[in-house]
Amino acid sequence: MINLSYAFTILLVTLGPIKIIPVFYLLTHDAVPAYRRNLAVKAFMVSSALVAFILLVASATRQSWGVSVNALIIGGGIILFVTALKSIMNFDIIDVPPADKTAAPVVRPPASWHGKPVATPLVVPTIVTPGAIVVLLFYLDRSAGDAESQVAFLLMVAGILVANLFAMLAARSIMRIVGLPLLQIIGWVFASLQAGLAVEAILVALKGLAIIH
Repeated sequence: MINLSYAFTILLVTLGPIKIIPVFYLLTHDAVPAYRRNLAVKAFMVSSALVAFILLVASATRQSWGVSVNALIIGGGIILFVTALKSIMNFDIIDVPPADKTAAPVVRPPASWHGKPVATPLVVPTIVTPGAIVVLLFYLDRSAGDAESQVAFLLMVAGILVANLFAMLAARSIMRIVGLPLLQIIGWVFASLQAGLAVEAILVALKGLAIIH
């Protein structure tokens, strides 16, 4: 049985919508609504396909390579900590003015499924972060053999991906209310939380290996 509330917290930090909204807004704040919808749907579908690949293929690859759960936790903890540290140390407010309502929105060609800005920077590394990959593999392994926990975990992942879609679709409205600086500050706070989670994960793995008590 996995701790679903703890898993949700980590997934929210590594896979959730808070970090996506500023990036999506910066990419689309001056674009026509049709382009924003098209980009959001494509990013959602590609990120969902990538998550499915990680859960179905990468998990089996980890087992075939003989990578232990504790090794995965330590590696993931290091990745989470380094990612969080970069966000904390390189924090800088980017103040982008709201889209001018008097100016005509920019008409852009449909975004490519496998090119910019769908595949990068939206899907990778904004939506599916390196930390998210480790978290997905870890909790999939932890829920193995427990059908109830596994279903609950997979539904949680699906729910977060859907939340990402709605966050992208509503990014313009959210930024109009919240503003980019405040959302960046919230992201910085979550990065600090992520650093703590990373250290805790490494400590758990070291205890599991009986290196510390």
